[in-house]
Amino acid sequence: MTGLPHLAFAVQLLLLVAGHGGKTDSREEVARAFFAAAKYQEAIEVYSQLFAQYVQPDYIYNIGRCYQNMGDADMALKSFKEFARKAKHMDASLRKELDGHIKEMEALKAQRAALSSKLETGADESSVQGARPESGGTEGAAKRKPSAPSVGSGAKSDNAATVDAFLARLRAAPEEAWASRAVEVDEDKLAKTAAMVSSANPSDPRLAEYQLHLATQYAGKHFALRLQELRAGREGASDSHKVATGERKLGPEISSTFTTAADYYLAASKHKGFAKLDETLMGLAVLLQANNMEPRARSILLQLLRTFPDSKQSESIRQAAGERGR
Repeated sequence: MTGLPHLAFAVQLLLLVAGHGGKTDSREEVARAFFAAAKYQEAIEVYSQLFAQYVQPDYIYNIGRCYQNMGDADMALKSFKEFARKAKHMDASLRKELDGHIKEMEALKAQRAALSSKLETGADESSVQGARPESGGTEGAAKRKPSAPSVGSGAKSDNAATVDAFLARLRAAPEEAWASRAVEVDEDKLAKTAAMVSSANPSDPRLAEYQLHLATQYAGKHFALRLQELRAGREGASDSHKVATGERKLGPEISSTFTTAADYYLAASKHKGFAKLDETLMGLAVLLQANNMEPRARSILLQLLRTFPDSKQSESIRQAAGERGR
C-alpha cells in the first residue's frame, strides 16, 4: 500500500511532462478552461508556466489573447509582438490574424488614453453634491442633498474593504456579471436617441436622463458582444496549443461600445442635481472594471458609497460584498 502514493505521483508527473513528446500537457486543458470561463489572469499564470517549461511560442500568443480579452492593450501588444519575433514559421492566415489583433489593441490603447484624460476631470465629487437618489422619482430627489460623506479612518476603511470585496466578486464571476448587464438593443431607436442627444440644448433638463439611457444601452450591447465572443472562443478552443483561432471579428465593435458607453456615463455624471447619479456612477464603475480599468472603478465606487451611502446602488454593493444592509 505504501507504494500507491508514489505511483500516483509518478503518473501525475508523466502527464505533466509528456506534452510535446506526442501527448498534450494536462495543464493546457486547465488553462483553456480558465480562458473559457473568462478567468484570464489564472490562464496567464498557467500559460506562463507552460512557456517557461517548453519555450513554445504559441503559449505567448495565448497570453496575448488573455490580455486582449482583459482589455490590457499594453500587455497584449507586448505578448503579440514577442510571439511574432519567436514564431519562426507563420503562415499567411496566422499573420493576418496576428496583425488584426495588434491593430485592434493599438486602437484600443488610443481610445483608453483619451478616456483616461476625460476621467481626470469627469465624475468627480463636485458634480454629485446636488443630488440624492430616491425611489420616489426625480422631482423629489433633486430637492434633497446627499448625506454628508463619512468621516474618520474607520468609515473609510470599511468602505474600502466593501469595494474591494465587490470588485473581487466581479473578477471571480465575470461571465455572470456580464450576463446580468447584457441587453439586446434596438439599433434604430439607439441611433435616433443618439442623434437627438447630440443636437439637444445643453440646458435641457431631460438630457442627463437620455445620456444615462444611452450609456446603459451601449454598455448592455458591449457586455452582450463580450459574451458572444467568449462563447465563440470557447467553441474554438480545441487546438492543442492555441486557446482560440481566427480573427476577432467583434473586437472593434467591443472597443467602440465600451468607449461610447463610458462617454455617455461621464456626460450624465456632470449634471448637478441629476437624481440618478448613483446609478450613473455604478454603471460607469462596472464598465471600467470589466475593461481593465479597475483602479478607476474602485475610486468611483468609493465615491458612490461616500456620497450616496443609503442609495439602492450602495446597498447592492454591500450585499454583493457579503454585508448586510444597514
